[in-house]
Amino acid sequence: MAGERTVVVGLWRVTGHSSRIRRILFDLFPFWQGATPSFELTIEATTNIEHSQDFLYSVQFSYHNIDPPDQLQIPPMKANEIRKYKLVPMPLIYTGDSFLVVAEVIKNQTEPYYQTVYCFHTTARSWLGLAILAGLLSGIIAAFVNWILSLI
Repeated sequence: MAGERTVVVGLWRVTGHSSRIRRILFDLFPFWQGATPSFELTIEATTNIEHSQDFLYSVQFSYHNIDPPDQLQIPPMKANEIRKYKLVPMPLIYTGDSFLVVAEVIKNQTEPYYQTVYCFHTTARSWLGLAILAGLLSGIIAAFVNWILSLI
């Protein structure tokens, strides 16, 4: 599920990215709840575009609405021109599957149409504590049983 996606939003191809380390590790590890990761958008014009365009971007959680979006303005671009934009770090409040979503701002449109450009999972830090605790307890129990069996 995790990773970047390329979608066509209006006259642009948009791809979401996370940090370089996460890309090297193929997005194997989840983000922690409460973290504020920074994402990047790669925007490529599919044709010559003579006007600037506004985009909305935000994080959408699986069981909750989209967080209040931030806005990004794209200047006019030539066909196949590529630009990268570093987004404002966004706090990850809820756990579960999460999505970086992007929408094109269109005049007279009441509700923007969001598309997912990056998928990831957010998990609570307590799960790490529980995993460590379970490992320690199983190790202690195994050592104790081994000691008891060596006495017999």
